[in-house]
Amino acid sequence: MLEDEGPAPPETLIVDVIKHSDVSVRLANAIAAATSELPFTTVEQYVRAGAQAKDRFLRLRNLGRRSAEELDQLIHDFVSCEARDLLQTPGPVEQRPAMVREALVSLFHALDFPEVLLDGTISTRLANTLKENALQLSSFSELLRDYRFVQSRLLRLQNCGRKSVAELHATCLTLTGKLFTAWGLNELQANAARRLIFDDEPPSDAHLSELEELIPLIRHLALPYASLETATESLTTVISALLERLVPRERDVVERRYGFGTGISCTLEDIAGDYAVTRERIRQIEAKALRRMSAPRHTRGLRIVFDSEAPAALDAVVQGASYIADEQRSANFRRLSPEVRLAADLLYRDRDAFFRSRGFRWHGGIVLAEALSKKDLDSILKVVKARRREMLLPVPQEHFFDGLDPLGATTAFHLGTDLVSFRGYIIGERASVRRKRTVRLHVHLATAGRPLDIRELLATYHASTPDDPCSVRDAIIVMLDAPHLFLPISDGIWFALGPPALHDEPAIAEDLGLAESAPAALSPEEDSIRSTLRNVLIDRGPLRFVDLRAEAAKRLRGKATSSVGPILLTSGEFIRPLPGIYAVSEQIPSLAIVPGDPPRFLLTEEQARWFAMARYASEPFGRYPLWVPEAEYALCRWAQTGCDPVTFQSLLSVASINQWPVSAPERAHWEHIKRTHGRYGLLSTPRYAVGQLLPPLDRVLACCIAAKHDGRLSWIGANRILKYRLDAHVSAGLLATLIALGALNPAPQWQVTHACGARATEFAVLLSESLQSDGELSWNSTAGQKVASALRSAGAQGDLGWVTSSMIAELAAAAQAGSGRQLIVPEESDETASTYEELLLEAQRAHEMDLAHNTLTALSAPAQ
Repeated sequence: MLEDEGPAPPETLIVDVIKHSDVSVRLANAIAAATSELPFTTVEQYVRAGAQAKDRFLRLRNLGRRSAEELDQLIHDFVSCEARDLLQTPGPVEQRPAMVREALVSLFHALDFPEVLLDGTISTRLANTLKENALQLSSFSELLRDYRFVQSRLLRLQNCGRKSVAELHATCLTLTGKLFTAWGLNELQANAARRLIFDDEPPSDAHLSELEELIPLIRHLALPYASLETATESLTTVISALLERLVPRERDVVERRYGFGTGISCTLEDIAGDYAVTRERIRQIEAKALRRMSAPRHTRGLRIVFDSEAPAALDAVVQGASYIADEQRSANFRRLSPEVRLAADLLYRDRDAFFRSRGFRWHGGIVLAEALSKKDLDSILKVVKARRREMLLPVPQEHFFDGLDPLGATTAFHLGTDLVSFRGYIIGERASVRRKRTVRLHVHLATAGRPLDIRELLATYHASTPDDPCSVRDAIIVMLDAPHLFLPISDGIWFALGPPALHDEPAIAEDLGLAESAPAALSPEEDSIRSTLRNVLIDRGPLRFVDLRAEAAKRLRGKATSSVGPILLTSGEFIRPLPGIYAVSEQIPSLAIVPGDPPRFLLTEEQARWFAMARYASEPFGRYPLWVPEAEYALCRWAQTGCDPVTFQSLLSVASINQWPVSAPERAHWEHIKRTHGRYGLLSTPRYAVGQLLPPLDRVLACCIAAKHDGRLSWIGANRILKYRLDAHVSAGLLATLIALGALNPAPQWQVTHACGARATEFAVLLSESLQSDGELSWNSTAGQKVASALRSAGAQGDLGWVTSSMIAELAAAAQAGSGRQLIVPEESDETASTYEELLLEAQRAHEMDLAHNTLTALSAPAQ
């Protein structure tokens, strides 16, 4: 511990100084929590301890490097101001010189020791002694405060005699003289100040009073050392001057190694070939040149301009990022200008030290943001790791970081975890093609903000990502594998859960994963089934699913036909022109010829009945490719003599004759027939007890979304969402549930359309958030029980249109019990309803294979 021969600073508690000063919350809390453990309790003890004081305070819990530096500066500022205040108050006259000396010494606190003295004017022996820093000083003010003691210590060091001590004294006199002159002191005042500091010689009262007045002004200059240097010099100028000191060959080697003029750094091999020497010889030349350029007499001015320009240069390279990951460090360093790279190599022992000088090391990189601390990042990292265990991926970053400081969360995520991000989404530990595809699909679908047909979705996807040949099959597999992001509505219609990521990073070539992005190819067996299905349709024309599968089974001669449904839905080659009918695209007739030459598969009583039911329920034209006015005209003409009279009359009653592409006389003729024979006769009551038809919650959500988009929902639309036949009576339970919840407005009859209700959005949000969080919806979940509670409350309201209070009570009881299975009615189910479930199983198997592959890769990797 250094001993101060001068009068001691005033006996003031450190906690009192902090209490009455404007300090950071971190410093105040750390000192308050460790009041009984402080290594020094008074300002006097702290000042006498010199450099050791700050180091010992660094051992306190929750007191980091910045807080320790803040405390050190605060105490020395206090001592200076206290000296000035004591001189302005009555007290012993003999204390004034000591207080002024301490105030003068504290002016040099910002000067680093021994760097401030290594300016090239001192001998090599003294320079080496100072570099070793056996005195353990960190600032020039500490040297001056205990100057006489330091001199005696130096004399006891090996290789440092009286001549070196005298040289140090002369150097300090010169340096302080220059600074006092730069700060505005005249020669007499500067000499008086130096005698007071170095010789403890009190100045005259006049000079003492002048110094007391000047000290507060000097403290506000905040230019302790830079005022001595040439502020107009740039880093380029200083580096050029250093290069000029080298011999031509050394300069050429250094300039080529750092890419001066060309921006391309040459290798040792390149330069060695030009000089016809070995690589090792070029390395030696470069090392010698760098040693010469990094001499203390050269680097003092370099450090000043470097510290001025380097932060902006580094910010430009990292583009405002709050961190530099270890794997990015070399690349970021190479992107700096040759001048900055060369200066960093001259001033720092290694490049890691250069980056640490701009921030602090934490986990896998360097933190650059001044607003972040290690304690904050450690706390955030705990939350991030907990969310990784709880949340389903991929997920938008803003959802993953919800409630956390964005800057700290991003830094902790990238430096403290193995997770990776893509286009603003957290996607997992590996940026696989499937995860990237999932993200891109969600961005497109969520940006649309409405349910989309999968082919429309893929059209926009391929327009923006032409290098990814994602097929319908690929898209369905990845969307089924992410149920927290995608919801199937009906018949290839999909909806995105949640908004797209707010910070969508532009996709770059390396993000596309082109080497992996080939579509999921069909197996030879599946390709054979696809070809067979196509041949069957070409030979026999459009067919119902059951007939198509039976004919394909005959031709496949015993091969498995379980892939027929998925291939029909996902290959992109097959179309459903009408409910239950499959065809290839060239078999769909143009609308111009449909009225005069309608296709045979259109003219059936089943299609006529379905069309009449759908139009009566306000299903729009275009729901299927041949649900159009032209087909309606052809059906009415055929049904007049070709089907049951009730079906014909019902079809006629809903016909939109004014949209038919016929002549005026023909239209008038059919208007007359409609007035005389048109009456709807296909209404019926539900075939099953509605209370037994409680729907799955994900179908409730799908209906809320569909009703919000279309403004209404019919029993036909509900059957499509449930994946049942269009005329199935199972949808009565779903409609009754939605009416009881207020998501649909009640109607007098269940087979008419129902307008969207006021609470559709409320339940859509509730169920969407639950599905995004858990990846599934269950009546036993918290969201499911909230819906059940709403059903119980609705039962007290009485009948709601065709939905009776007893129906609602039965639905509420089933919901409360957690029963979400429908009454199974095989004859009414859609024959292709199981295909999505089959695809989901396929996606799960593929995911399990990916996990197994990753495990084998990790096990086979060589030990580090």
